[in-house]
Amino acid sequence: MKRYPGSRVGFDTTGPTPGKIKAMVESGSVAWDVADRNLLSALELGRQGLLENVDETIVDVNAVPSQFRTPWGIGSYLFSFVITYDSTRFGSTPPRTWMDFWDTQNFKGKRALRNNVEGVLESALLADGVERDKLYPLDVDRGLEKVRAIKKDTIFYSNASEAKQLLRSGEVSVGSLWNTRSQGVKEDTQGRIDYHFNEGILLIAAWNVLKGAKNSKDAWRRVAFSQDPALQVALLTKLGWGPISRHVASKGRRLDRDTQSLSGVVTIKGNVPHRIWLSSRTDGGSCSPAPTDLVQEFHVACAGSTRPPSPP
Repeated sequence: MKRYPGSRVGFDTTGPTPGKIKAMVESGSVAWDVADRNLLSALELGRQGLLENVDETIVDVNAVPSQFRTPWGIGSYLFSFVITYDSTRFGSTPPRTWMDFWDTQNFKGKRALRNNVEGVLESALLADGVERDKLYPLDVDRGLEKVRAIKKDTIFYSNASEAKQLLRSGEVSVGSLWNTRSQGVKEDTQGRIDYHFNEGILLIAAWNVLKGAKNSKDAWRRVAFSQDPALQVALLTKLGWGPISRHVASKGRRLDRDTQSLSGVVTIKGNVPHRIWLSSRTDGGSCSPAPTDLVQEFHVACAGSTRPPSPP
């Protein structure tokens, strides 16, 4: 990092799951300083005392809107779960809504859903006819029942690499994937696998610094560095992640120029109105992570249709 010549950044791409973070902190053997998770995870882990509070002497918390930060994590970029499909199966009439996704009679083939409750209940309830502005508080029982309805036609994947392979190989005809991975598999297959943003489920990624991190100050400096609007635009143009900084608007002309051909970017103006913001409110209260019993109930609902984790 040129701005901090004395600092070196090492990467571990095995995935900072909540379980790994909890095990590290509770054992006192914290190998990671900062983790790329999401805002809901920051709430869940922070309330358990597993994360450091955001160091506001280093990080400009006002660089992102208030709904994009918690005491233990700050938003880093935006991404979506989107309907991703095999165009050779559906031609000019692919599944356009979650109702279509759940309609296995008119849209044939296996489905791919993430083996995680986040975003799936929203998709299921939309498929069951719930209006998008009436999703919350979630009707959990109704959502789980809708998931069970397509269980025999669904493979619940453990990681994005597996989801891409399921589509690439033709084992599934349509899946719910992160838009950046959908763009990747679209490029890999020369457009055979395609996607759209209609009824996409929009999420907020966030930086979390682990409790007891050996280099916490450097970790927060790295987070502050990532807030640079020019770097956020560069990240968008290279990977398709949506900028989250308020100050990116000041780069408007450059943003329009650099992204004019990137229709697969979550925050391009034409895509925004078609999106649904993910909240984890299941009880009508303030935003909170999905409770453990709900997560367990979801895994019971999809039991027998889940693949064992594949290598990343």
